[in-house]
Order: sequence, then C-alpha cells, then structure tokens
Amino acid sequence: LELPPSQRQKLIRSGGKPRGCTLGVTSRRDGTCVLANATDLLDSLLPQALNAYFRARAPREARDAFVSSIQVNRYDSWRDAATPHVDRNNLGPSWIIAFGDFEGGELWVEGDALDAADAFRSFDGRDFHATLPFSGGPRYSLVFYCVASHARLGKSDRDAAELLGFRLPPPGEAPPPRREATRGMGLDAATRAFDAAARAHDDYPHAPPAAAAHPFG
Repeated sequence: LELPPSQRQKLIRSGGKPRGCTLGVTSRRDGTCVLANATDLLDSLLPQALNAYFRARAPREARDAFVSSIQVNRYDSWRDAATPHVDRNNLGPSWIIAFGDFEGGELWVEGDALDAADAFRSFDGRDFHATLPFSGGPRYSLVFYCVASHARLGKSDRDAAELLGFRLPPPGEAPPPRREATRGMGLDAATRAFDAAARAHDDYPHAPPAAAAHPFG
C-alpha cells in the first residue's frame, strides 16, 4: 500500500516528506464533517481491518472507546515527523501504536515519553505532542481518535462510517465541555521542552531538521 503525501503541510519540517492519510471522519474548515477521501482505500477494506484490529488488540478499557477516525502515518526518517502541535478538534483520549524496524521514536506528550512500538498507548491530542528522534525506519503509526464535531456528520456518512467499524457518539449527544487546549504549556515552552528532550535522545541526528511554524491542527 502506497500512502499519499501528508496533507498536514503546516506541521512538516523543512525537507520532510511524510506520507499519511486520515480514514473515517474528518472536519472541514467550514466546521462540517465528511468521510475523508482516503477512506475508500482498498475498497474500504483498510478501515474495516484497522477498526477490527483495534477492537481486538487494544487494552480492554479502550475497546468500547468512540473512534470516528484513524490517522495513518509513515516517516522514513525523523525529518518526516510532525513538529510539536495540538489537535484541538479531538474528543477524549487518542490511542497510538507504531510499527517498523526502528529504534527510538517515542511519542513526546508535554514532558512524557510514551513508547508505542508494537503497543497501544493513550494520550490526549489536545496536549502538545510530537515524535522523538528515531533511527532506522520507516516508522509507521496508527492513531485512533474521535472528532469533537462528530454531530455535524450527515446521516449517510454516519451510516457508512458505522458500517466500516467506526463507533461514534449518538448524534444527539452533546459533547462534554471543551477543556483547555493544553495542560498549561504554551507553544514556546512546549517547543523548548521538546527540543531539550530530542537533543538528549540517543537517536538525535547531528544535523536536526528545522521546525515548522504552525503548531495547531
């Protein structure tokens, strides 16, 4: 399966060429929700297979979680990894798992380093997060999450998503109050903390890639 170039241009480092796509529900700039175009990959067999994998292999407490979307990423080197950012339209916890022949590459979440290699780890996408340096590769990752604006999804798209194995909150259910976007760490502090953690990492490259300028997803 050849993943398309990443559409998250604002988070790409100088020289980075990440590949990836969103399966399931995605939010538009006008606030509406639709099924992402990539959901049709492999005749929609890919999202069905990944949803089944999540329900079978994720920790017990995650198996009933709401999942509207799956982000699929491929990083051939750390230069491809997204810069520190928050995903402000997420609802509740996200679950990540990473695969590949690589060393390092933990998920940094405002000071915590989560080793997601071949294991599901939970984090809040509304906290600043980024991938720590890694060697080898490529590094693949899957992130299972729910968008806060799910109620704006049309009925036909909702029905199609549920047939693919996505589990959405009831359409009439009001989302919980939006929490602060981060644990209190602003962009400058998050960038400094991440840079310090990256430089101290065993797999930090001698010539670090430049950071992107737009951290909010």
